[in-house]
Amino acid sequence: MGRLAEEFSLGERSLILEGKMARTAEKIKDLTSDDIQAINSILKEYRNNNDPSPNCMPFYRDGLIFYGEDGQVVSYINICFQCGFIDTNPRYAFIYNSDQLRRLKFFFREGLGHPVE
Repeated sequence: MGRLAEEFSLGERSLILEGKMARTAEKIKDLTSDDIQAINSILKEYRNNNDPSPNCMPFYRDGLIFYGEDGQVVSYINICFQCGFIDTNPRYAFIYNSDQLRRLKFFFREGLGHPVE
């Protein structure tokens, strides 16, 4: 799991750049299988209730990076908790509802010890 530093350039709006962790990203924790199950339970059922969300250009300060056995990035999830926008690789982008974002933010803070604003 990683977090982007506040002082990132416009070119670094993702935890992953050119197949590697962005230089401004910080590793917080390796996920356990229980962590992955908990995150999966929050994200598996996409429900957008058309909650109002801020009009922002997502800056992904939070997210998850998945590595293969060879240490190469195989997938990642970028999260903007400000607007609720989530971007993944393989490519898929969506906006979660406020309840799912609240649960995800709580899990990042309490379950993973991740400093979410």
